[in-house]
Amino acid sequence: HTECDGDCDDTNPDIHPYAMDHVEDGIDNDCDGVADDDQFGSWDVGRDHGCVIGAAGALTCWGRNDSGQSTAPAGSFSYVSCGKYNCCAVATDASVACWGLDDVGQSTPPAGNDFVAVSCGYHHSCGLHADGTAECWGGDSVGQLNEPATIFESIWAGHYFTCGHTPKGEIECWGGSEFGVLTAPAGIYLQVTSGGFYGCAIDTANMVECWGYNGDGQHSEPNVEAILVDSGVVHICMIAIDGATICWGRDTYGQSSPPPEEFVMLSGGHDHSCGRKADGSILCWGANGYGQCNVPAF
Repeated sequence: HTECDGDCDDTNPDIHPYAMDHVEDGIDNDCDGVADDDQFGSWDVGRDHGCVIGAAGALTCWGRNDSGQSTAPAGSFSYVSCGKYNCCAVATDASVACWGLDDVGQSTPPAGNDFVAVSCGYHHSCGLHADGTAECWGGDSVGQLNEPATIFESIWAGHYFTCGHTPKGEIECWGGSEFGVLTAPAGIYLQVTSGGFYGCAIDTANMVECWGYNGDGQHSEPNVEAILVDSGVVHICMIAIDGATICWGRDTYGQSSPPPEEFVMLSGGHDHSCGRKADGSILCWGANGYGQCNVPAF
């Protein structure tokens, strides 16, 4: 992190060249001299569905809806995350609203008006408070709700685990330990993402490193510098330093075969992937049996 050329805040691993400059937080995350210059709001892809926050803060969702996961609530929101069959979003009053499957409480968030981010796994969801502490709800079969007292800059929920990224750039994970997914690499990392039973992170040399499940080649990271990485359930996509999108892992439905387009953000589902262009539009590829690649106007 501290070795990244042009880093404008060596004390914060979430502020560095090529970072996402989140809207409405007043921070110049990508060190380009302009705060909040991303031209679009939060978005995320779940198993077979996705949601995006439009310019006015309204949610638009698409894809599979058998559990109501694509039936977004009304209101104004700043951050959204989608999991297996549910989604959660942070409202502009800093409370959390969830919708979709709620069989183990994953869509019943705690009360409070100090949330800044949220992340949905398969049967649990976690929120990040303004003070950097994490709070999780829903299924707890393997300790998904045993969040540490550590201060985090961001959190990323996988199937039955969650990983947090600390202000120092370190990674700490909790929950189910299958395939060694809780054994995150030591050291300083610029960005973290959680997949099904594995995790990936970008190190200070801008290289991607993955750990945990490797049944579909998840550990076959390209030997190319990355500026962003995002994981689906069993595949991973990254944006290389030259702007190209590279994916690896399972490719049964073409989810790891991106189109020849240039993206600024990525999000992976179960059998599909989506990328966001510089104009804010979203393009998806891979399986489309539930319309998860048919992104509506927003």
